[in-house]
Amino acid sequence: MRWVMMSLVALAGLTGCPADTCSGGDTLANARFDAASPPQATASTFDVLFDKVSSGPAAKLSDSYFGQGTPHNAGGVDGGVSVRAVQLVDRDRLRFGLSGPLGAGTSVFVDFPDRKGFMQCTHPGADDVYTVKFTVTPAGDAGYALGVVQTYLPGAI
Repeated sequence: MRWVMMSLVALAGLTGCPADTCSGGDTLANARFDAASPPQATASTFDVLFDKVSSGPAAKLSDSYFGQGTPHNAGGVDGGVSVRAVQLVDRDRLRFGLSGPLGAGTSVFVDFPDRKGFMQCTHPGADDVYTVKFTVTPAGDAGYALGVVQTYLPGAI
């Protein structure tokens, strides 16, 4: 019996977890406002253009992945409006629907789902979440400034 237990422990150590080939790197690159149609204080939507990353696991993501983003903890910043919806309107353009005019700006976290459903990859554990925080703030005569912070939240193993 002791031999069987030792064999099982050794076998478990040899098999290990599958390699993570999904995670790492940013979800999108070069997020920016469209110079031809920048955000307006009286508008209830704004668009953000982005590029697909050129290296790392996310470079293999299908275009449909970017249409899966959902806002969470959406809320105004310093009296700003909340974001009600995020929609992929072109292969490189996200449209943010607001609860009212942009005015003083806003901030929203957009969760993108686990990548393994949108590219060939594997990882151990539960589904991962890729969060991008978009912050829109007034920038004087320049209109609005866009801030972007990207984080990765691994699923439980």
